Amino acid sequence: TPRRAWDTHTLTVDGLVAMPSTYSMDALVSLRPRRELAITFCCAGNRRKEQNLAAQTRGFSWGAGAVSTSMWTGIRLADLLERAGVVRGDPANARRHVRFTGPPGELPNGDGTYGTSIPLLKALDHAADVLVAYKQNGRWLAPDHGFPVRLILPGYIGGRTIKWLCRIEVAESESDNWYHFYDNRVFPPSIATPEDAEAAGAWHDPDYMINHFNINSAICEPAHDAVVPLSAGGEVVVPFKGYAYAGGGRKVTRVEVSLDSGSTWRPAAIHRMEPPTEHGMHWTWVFPPH
Repeated sequence: TPRRAWDTHTLTVDGLVAMPSTYSMDALVSLRPRRELAITFCCAGNRRKEQNLAAQTRGFSWGAGAVSTSMWTGIRLADLLERAGVVRGDPANARRHVRFTGPPGELPNGDGTYGTSIPLLKALDHAADVLVAYKQNGRWLAPDHGFPVRLILPGYIGGRTIKWLCRIEVAESESDNWYHFYDNRVFPPSIATPEDAEAAGAWHDPDYMINHFNINSAICEPAHDAVVPLSAGGEVVVPFKGYAYAGGGRKVTRVEVSLDSGSTWRPAAIHRMEPPTEHGMHWTWVFPPH
């Protein structure tokens, strides 16, 4: 975990902008308007352990717990870019990208930084709620969570939400960071090794990149291998609880549970943790009790 200091950490906004700026943390948190949102995001490998039971993949063997929801506070990236002189109606925005970079020396590959990018139009879209965040659940970020400032991309996998954010750059092309290309990809069965991916040019093919996370749901109660007591003399009510989420701000409209290996399905009630945003976006998981 990089150890950054509030008094010395800076965030630079530059590249194809009219007014490049470098913000101290005090200057950054003084900007208005602030935005606070409840947002769920997950690791791209959430539940990869289950995939590994079928065929071994690369990466951490996460169970169903590599997902979390917090209240995030910061400034919209769109507002920060407009302060730098990016004009929302500029036709050039359609082909440009916004690059994000963490501190040097963080990781072993490439130039030692962790970085990624998104299309500039996504960054400027107020409905997308891309945040430059400095608080989590009302408190300053913890070091593990990106202190003093990080990127939050609602609906995107955690691997795109750059911690310890140091630079925001508007560029003509997507990020050239090593981890932008060689991490968080899903390949078809025909690509079995990194060498296969290299030969096929798949590492740099945007169609294989994981950005928005897929719809997903998991049963948390009863737990795996739990013993459920049954009564010989009458009906037993067994509560099922779990979570469901969808990327890209999409609404989870239905959750169903099967007790007979998928022959029949029962609809679950859905407890929605947050209302949609003013733009109709759904950024948090739901809890479906049955």
